[in-house]
Amino acid sequence: VSISHLFQLTELYSKDKHLLTTTDLNPDDKMNFNAAEKMCSDQVIELLKNIPDSQGTISFLKIMNNVLKSYLNKTIGVKERLYCLWHSVYLLRIWRCSVMKNNDLTLKNN
Repeated sequence: VSISHLFQLTELYSKDKHLLTTTDLNPDDKMNFNAAEKMCSDQVIELLKNIPDSQGTISFLKIMNNVLKSYLNKTIGVKERLYCLWHSVYLLRIWRCSVMKNNDLTLKNN
């Protein structure tokens, strides 16, 4: 997972395809909710599929998308809402376990 994949995306594709700006990708601005929504949009995820080695970033953004959808989308039912949340929790737990089992990685850096 790397923000560099998103920077590559902004360089390769025009803004009308992904709606991201370089200020949206500022890691110091942690309170920019609109930027987070743009980052995990379906358009961005689709475009990232064309960027090499971005599978981890795509997975992370899909998790973000599921969590946001489960809380903010008023058109989905309870079952889909629960599915989105538990799917995200499950994937994050697997990710954490894989980091913990690999001696070369730490939770702080991964």
